[in-house]
Amino acid sequence: MLLRLYTSSQPLLLISLPVLAAAGLLPFVFLALPEAPALGHPAPEWFAFLYQWKFGPVTAAWLLVSLGALRVNVLFNRHEFYPSAVYIPGLIYTISAVVLLQRDFSLNVLLANVCAIAGIDTVMRVSRQTRALSEYFRGGFWLGCAALCYPPFLALGVAIWVSIIYLRPFSWREYAVSALAFVSPFVWWAAVLYLNDNTDRLWLFEWQRAAAWWTVWTESPIVFRILLILMAVSLALGLPRLLFPTERATNKARNLAGVFLVFLIFFFLTVTASAKYTGVWNLTALLVPFSLVTGVWYAHYRYSLFAPFVFYAWLISSALCIVQYAGLLYL
Repeated sequence: MLLRLYTSSQPLLLISLPVLAAAGLLPFVFLALPEAPALGHPAPEWFAFLYQWKFGPVTAAWLLVSLGALRVNVLFNRHEFYPSAVYIPGLIYTISAVVLLQRDFSLNVLLANVCAIAGIDTVMRVSRQTRALSEYFRGGFWLGCAALCYPPFLALGVAIWVSIIYLRPFSWREYAVSALAFVSPFVWWAAVLYLNDNTDRLWLFEWQRAAAWWTVWTESPIVFRILLILMAVSLALGLPRLLFPTERATNKARNLAGVFLVFLIFFFLTVTASAKYTGVWNLTALLVPFSLVTGVWYAHYRYSLFAPFVFYAWLISSALCIVQYAGLLYL
């Protein structure tokens, strides 16, 4: 079965992820692209040039989804979220990204996810080494790039400081280096705008409080509501498995679970705050924590009779969402 296949140690399964992404994005080639939500920041305009070509936006989405799926799977296996190499997080990321793009075609958020994965991966490489300035600089830089692409991710700059408190004895250099690295992409962006005499675009937020922030539920079709319920159930049941690893887990994996929990909290805070002030739940920004948390739970499916049931229900619901978007199903 599919769950057993992707929880096996077969690296060639990574090849299937770009193929699945291409198959899932195929309806976008023939149908009109959904509009990106108006979140009140300039990052989506960076991709406007792609719309001059018919297949430009879809090709960019395929590249970003494939890259994100591969990178999240590398992060999962490198930091031992599961004692052996598995490929279920990449599958979850690919399918979820394709489905959520039908709701809002946000290329900037997909790029932000790729940068966030690189930043979290770098921060989680820090253990008990004497010096970690290089890791925190690179981690801060990538998280800063993620925040530049999707400004609600500015909160991840605080998350990296909290992770330092959790992992390391106090060293002001680590806090300073990570902060300087985090703001460096914004300095570069401001310099580019200034040199191009385009400082009127030098802003990050233009938000207004929205009253109807719950419309992601009320205005969604039934099949997508079912999918949201299954995603919430997967997260709720997968989180205890992440926080309380099995006896097979190494001490490194146990420590890093706490670091990831810090980032998980800030991911949800940023998306919730954004929804409260814009009226838009940009669920694509939750792809990284969702793939990792549920990946842990599904990888342990042998210890839970409920996990396979939820996995295949989620898979069927995702497929129905894609078929519905293609106009072949009305629910």
